[in-house]
Amino acid sequence: MTRRCCSLGLLTALLASGCEDPTSAARIESLGPEPGDYPVGPNHRPGQPCTWCHSEGGNAEPFELAGTIFLRPGSRAPATSVRVRLFGPDGKQRSALTNDAGNFFFRRGELGLSHPLWVKLEGQGQLRAMQTPLRRERSCAGCHRDPAGPSSAGHIYLLEDP
Repeated sequence: MTRRCCSLGLLTALLASGCEDPTSAARIESLGPEPGDYPVGPNHRPGQPCTWCHSEGGNAEPFELAGTIFLRPGSRAPATSVRVRLFGPDGKQRSALTNDAGNFFFRRGELGLSHPLWVKLEGQGQLRAMQTPLRRERSCAGCHRDPAGPSSAGHIYLLEDP
């Protein structure tokens, strides 16, 4: 009986460890420790790729799409209460408001739109539209990392520099 229990326990442990996606785990690990002033929650990790953790197989509640809006280029100041509007190819739309960290997200089942998606930002009397559609990326920081360069458009911001 003891040998059977040990074998069953070992098999369970091997199966559980084999379910983790090593690529996903490495991406999550690369984010490093929790930065900034916000505790883990809706305001944490502004500007980082949300869906690396918030995905199937990640270590947090899955999001369908998520990101951060900053106030100005080169600034880490969040753009709060900005309406992020997403438009699907069939004309349907959904929106979310940014929180105190500039973060917004759509939980599993909330988005209900198919790709490609068009994006508009509305806040502080400004309207900004993304010039290209989202084709499949679910995390804004997947393409909008800091600093801007050949492989990144830079962070998303609401206001132009004066």
